[in-house]
Amino acid sequence: MKIQTKLLIIFSFLVLIGLVFSQFLIINNSTKIDKKNIKNKEKLRELTNENFKNKVTLALTKVRDKLISNIKESNIYLDPVKQIQEDYFVVSFYDKIDKDQLKPIINEEFNHF
Repeated sequence: MKIQTKLLIIFSFLVLIGLVFSQFLIINNSTKIDKKNIKNKEKLRELTNENFKNKVTLALTKVRDKLISNIKESNIYLDPVKQIQEDYFVVSFYDKIDKDQLKPIINEEFNHF
């Protein structure tokens, strides 16, 4: 009876060590996965912001090109759209523009995106 009790205690102790070790591995892997998810979310946010910037730049460039095509004599500026702040863009256009003419063109180009 003593041998069976000692074997039961040793076996129980080994099982307990195995459970603790497996829990450690599960928590460690979960932490690694969470860190990867955080990095992926940050990268996605950066790509989304870059994509937004590119779409706005493209749309505003198309608006400017349509305005230039309406005015036959215009100097083409090589960098027509500049981002001043995260949500503030400036389009270079050296002529007077009627707001009634500009608004439908802007709406049309931004609706494509």
